[in-house]
Amino acid sequence: MTLVVAGARIVVTGSAGLIGRPTAELLRDEGADVVAFDRVASGIAGTTERVGDLRDASAVHAAVDGADAVVHLGGIPGPELVDDVTTYEVNAVGTYAVFSAAAAAGARKVVYASSINASGLPIGKRQPPSGLPYDEDDEVSIADSYSLSKQANEAAAQMAATRWGLSLTGLRYPLVRDLRSDRGVAFAAHIRAALATDPRRQAYEGWSYLDVGDAARAALHALTHETPPAPGILIAAPSTYLRESTAEAAARVVPGLPVTSAGRSVGLALTRSRELLGFTATTLLEEFGEHLLATTEETS
Repeated sequence: MTLVVAGARIVVTGSAGLIGRPTAELLRDEGADVVAFDRVASGIAGTTERVGDLRDASAVHAAVDGADAVVHLGGIPGPELVDDVTTYEVNAVGTYAVFSAAAAAGARKVVYASSINASGLPIGKRQPPSGLPYDEDDEVSIADSYSLSKQANEAAAQMAATRWGLSLTGLRYPLVRDLRSDRGVAFAAHIRAALATDPRRQAYEGWSYLDVGDAARAALHALTHETPPAPGILIAAPSTYLRESTAEAAARVVPGLPVTSAGRSVGLALTRSRELLGFTATTLLEEFGEHLLATTEETS
C-alpha cells in the first residue's frame, strides 16, 4: 500500500538520531503531520513531540495511535555501542512493538530501518559475499547480536504482513554520514581509519556509504511505493568511496572474490532500490573533491 505524504500523520521513531532528524524534517516539509518519538526530545520545529522508550509498549502504542504511517528509525545503530543483550532487545523487541502498535492503529504503511548487516556478512566476516556486487538474497551468516537483531526485524516484518496485513518496506542502510556538514572531510578521515583497522569488513560492505539527506529521501520513497515486507532493500551511493576500481580493491583485500562491478561501482546490487523504490542516491563523496577518496593500497 502506498501513501500520500501531504496531510498524513506520520510517526518517526528515533527522531533525534542521525537519520531520524532529517527524515522527520523532510516529511514535515512535504506537508506531513509528523510525530517525533525518541528517548530524548528531538526539538524539531513543526512536529509533535513524544518521549519514550521502544521497549515500553504502552508508550509506543500511545505515540503511534492515529498514525497513517510509521517510519521506524529508532534503535541501537551499530555493534558494540551497548552490551549485546541490550542491542538485541532494543532492536528486535522494540521493532516488534512498533509493528504491533502500527497494526493496532490501522496504519497504512510502515518503513523500517534494516541494515546492510542483516546478512551478517560484514561484521561476522565468517564467509565472504558470493561476489561483488551482491544482492539481498546472498547467503546469510550471522555471528553477532546486532546483525541478528536486523535479521529478526526482517522476519518480524514478514510476520506482520502475513498476520496483520501491514504494508511494510525495509531499508538496508549502509554506513550513513552527514557528508554536507563539512564537505566530506570527517567522513574521509573515518573511512581511512576503517580501512586501516578492518579492511575486510569494508570490502564485505562493498565500500558502500550513504549521505543522511539521501537516507531521508529513501524513507520518503519507501512511503510512496509498494514493496514486499522483506528482505530489506539495499540502498547506497552508486559508487564507492575509493579512488581505485572495485575490482582492483577486491583483488588486493579479498583475492579470488568474483567481481562484476564496473569501474568504481559500489559492491552492492542496487537493482531493487531503483526498480521498487525509484530511488538513486545523489550525494557523492567526490563532489567535495577527489582528494577525499581513499585507496586500499595506502591503508594496507
